[in-house]
Amino acid sequence: MKSFEDLAFHCVPPLSSTWTRPDLEVTTRLNLWAGQLYLEDEKAYLYLCDFLGLYSWQPRQWDKIQPDGFIEPSHRYGSPVANSPFQTSPVSYLKQLFAARRKGMDYTPTHIGKILRARLLTGEDFHLNIAGLA
Repeated sequence: MKSFEDLAFHCVPPLSSTWTRPDLEVTTRLNLWAGQLYLEDEKAYLYLCDFLGLYSWQPRQWDKIQPDGFIEPSHRYGSPVANSPFQTSPVSYLKQLFAARRKGMDYTPTHIGKILRARLLTGEDFHLNIAGLA
């Protein structure tokens, strides 16, 4: 199946030859709002976690991470999530949003489902997705 990540699927009128896809920031936020369950690649995963203030690395002993994966602003110094706009965890809201959109269908084995359950994704998760096995 063709990916919609480049926002070039079925455009009317057709896109000009000079058109380029939006940057990662725009596509990641659009995908989150649209309810996209799978991420294109590891770069999109890292950006999404950084944006949401969620950890995306193996926790170190001194990392203070909440059970849902959120890192409070006071504990973000020097971490990749330092620029996250969220002061409180968005995870419970996102769980409700995705549950409502899925209308009772399970989304926990997807990339977003794993992220919202504070599970780390690995490169293997993206290779399985590309092969159509995820």
